[in-house]
Amino acid sequence: MSNDSLNYSGANCNSIPLEILVPGNMQILAGLQTVSGTAEPGAVVKVRVDNLPLQEVTAGLDGTWSITLPCPLKPGCHAVYAVSCQASDNADYSCFKIAIAIPLIPTPPSPDLLPAPVILYPAQGQEITDTLPVITGTALPGNMVIVCIRGMMCTRTMADGEGNFSAVFARELTPGTYTVTALQVNSCGERSELTEHTFSVVVV
Repeated sequence: MSNDSLNYSGANCNSIPLEILVPGNMQILAGLQTVSGTAEPGAVVKVRVDNLPLQEVTAGLDGTWSITLPCPLKPGCHAVYAVSCQASDNADYSCFKIAIAIPLIPTPPSPDLLPAPVILYPAQGQEITDTLPVITGTALPGNMVIVCIRGMMCTRTMADGEGNFSAVFARELTPGTYTVTALQVNSCGERSELTEHTFSVVVV
């Protein structure tokens, strides 16, 4: 089975008790964080909301399953797709796919939805002697961080499991004053505000 597709080509598909319980079909919601439902106990359920990353979960002994969305959905109409497959004795799969629509009503945006990353080094106004500084800071774990020295160059890095990131530039800095900026991007493609620090490279 493919890990990035909801299609099970060549599978022997028969209806099994797969159902999306939350959200309900055409249910109007103010927000959605979790998708849940039922399937045959032990069945593998693959779930996708719109074009977000595919998520896979195994139904429990009571047949229930749930996944948590990686980020909030924007107002508008969305679709949830689910496929459930249960291996048979001959290694075929029985599958069932369903899709539902979810209209989301607008809600006031949260200013803390995706906070700007924090630049730790160099600190604001700091004078450094390193002409190849490693820019370090913190962001939400797993997010991509775009770090730029304004007017010169940019690089991309990932925040680790503890939220730490570091960025290295290949171009050596000459003595002078620079502005470093950073923003983070989550798995939905949403971007934070910019964080920026001004620092100086000085000659010892």
